[in-house]
Parts: sequence; C-alpha cells; structure tokens
Amino acid sequence: MGTASHATGSAVSADGTTIGYRQLGRGPGIVVVHGSRSAGYYHLPLAEALADVFTLSLLDRRGRGPSGRAGRAGRG
Repeated sequence: MGTASHATGSAVSADGTTIGYRQLGRGPGIVVVHGSRSAGYYHLPLAEALADVFTLSLLDRRGRGPSGRAGRAGRG
C-alpha cells in the first residue's frame, strides 16, 4: 500500500488546528476525507489508481495522522 510518490504538508484551520495531508497526481482536484476509524494513509491505493487523471488530497482529520487535536492547544 502506498507505493506512489506523494507530497505531504499541513495547513492551519481557523481554530488553530494543524491539519495534515498527503497529495499526489495531476489534473482536477479531489479531496478525500476518511471516516472516523481510519486515516488518510489508508486511501493511498485509491489515490494511486486515480493519480494519472486527478490530483488527490488525502486529509487527516483532527487527532489522526499528523493532524493535531481541535483548538489552539492542539497545534502540532
């Protein structure tokens, strides 16, 4: 799982929470948000299958992967 090269990054939401993501592909953008018992990493096979046609951004919800907990105290 996850053999294609992808970029990682983060953004800071309005409440100060750091939101991590993985991005790969080229073309029109698709944002993939995982369910409550998962993380963005688990959607890499889907992203790899679509990467020749779309740019996929795999977000990690608050408290998952590199994303912080909610609020300013959750930065990091």
